[in-house]
Amino acid sequence: MLSISLINNFGTDDMEYIYESLNYLFSGKDPYLMTYSPNSVSPTYLINGNVATNFIYPPFSFILYIPIFLFIKYLSAPGYYINIVNVIFDVILIILIYIEGRKKQDPFALLPVIFLYILTAVAISPFYGVNIVVPATFLLIAYLRNDKFGGVSLALASSFSQLSWLALPFILIYKIKGENNKRTVRNYTIYFFLTLVSLNTPFLLWNYKAFLNIFTTDITTIPVGEIGLTVINYSGLFQLEPWFFTFSEIVVSIFLIYIYYRFFSVLKESLWLYPMIISWFMWRTLTEYFFMWIPLLFVGVYRENYTLPKIKINVKRDLLTPLFLILVVLLSTGVYAHETYISSNPLRIVQVDPLGKIPY
Repeated sequence: MLSISLINNFGTDDMEYIYESLNYLFSGKDPYLMTYSPNSVSPTYLINGNVATNFIYPPFSFILYIPIFLFIKYLSAPGYYINIVNVIFDVILIILIYIEGRKKQDPFALLPVIFLYILTAVAISPFYGVNIVVPATFLLIAYLRNDKFGGVSLALASSFSQLSWLALPFILIYKIKGENNKRTVRNYTIYFFLTLVSLNTPFLLWNYKAFLNIFTTDITTIPVGEIGLTVINYSGLFQLEPWFFTFSEIVVSIFLIYIYYRFFSVLKESLWLYPMIISWFMWRTLTEYFFMWIPLLFVGVYRENYTLPKIKINVKRDLLTPLFLILVVLLSTGVYAHETYISSNPLRIVQVDPLGKIPY
């Protein structure tokens, strides 16, 4: 109730975009054809100086808010109260973490995750328009359950935020390699794909060109964040072309998928660590891009079996060689991306307007 009482605006442009997309939807218009600039919060600025005006999130990001949207319209209440949904999912996530922590039968085992989760909730307040707790909740359910409901939850997370896509290959590996019952795995994946298709196909058919904008890399927006590789870019330390960050994401993702698959028996419960690492290489590194994985990471610690199996590792072949290749590729590509940026002469002096009297 305290969190709900603190809701007094949209908080982020994401929530205002979602609210406006629902206005479009209930007016019979395709939300992905929407051209809208936030009025009550700071917008997302593009590199060319304009403001982001298109809706680029997967469809469940606004479908989920339909009940509260209709209730708000019925009461003629301010639109920013759709943030109530974020608060509800915040509570659900806390409960799920608590239930999983109790299984350790150690009262002190809960203290670190509770502390870190509270810290996370303060830094990325759900009542202030940060809805990252929603996909995090669905990802946690998909992680904990091996049944049809788990598959549906994974599809809901993937249809809510592109950030969930970072975890998708690791969860699928976790289910396929970790579950001995092939029928369970088959049902999980079938319901995942059925739900994914059901949610996305209507909007794909409505206007496929507009819908495909959800496959965005954010490289046309200005870099934002306090952590991550992009810090060296907007700090002016070493300027790189935006495409380099997309490239590095792909390279690092392939390497981490290989490591997780190759050493799955040892790394099984560490799957939430890898999306956090991949996030570090993104062009935009907002705080929630990292913090959304912390609660999930600690649930993984709870489920860890500390009696690890023996595994034979050829350090040179399995680790050092691919790591060396990745470093060479990223460093050489980084130098090229830097030279390309400098040669494009991104800062050009068009005119100098002196202030005051000219001293000559």
